[in-house]
Amino acid sequence: WVCSTGMAQLALAWYKLGIKEPANKALNYLAAIQNPSGGFFGSYGQGAQYFPYQEISWATKFFLEAHHWKKKINA
Repeated sequence: WVCSTGMAQLALAWYKLGIKEPANKALNYLAAIQNPSGGFFGSYGQGAQYFPYQEISWATKFFLEAHHWKKKINA
């Protein structure tokens, strides 16, 4: 299983460190699992137990911040 907030935080950290390849992969993965509402459940996958049916704000916050940094370092 994967924690959406943790994945978004990793993407953000990687972008801030200039490590683009894993950051891009993480962001692409998050975009693929993003809910139709634009939010994210806390976790996804077999055995997910961290808010698996509730959208949590932190995942969206870090996802958007990672997108910002992606644009910032690719500008």
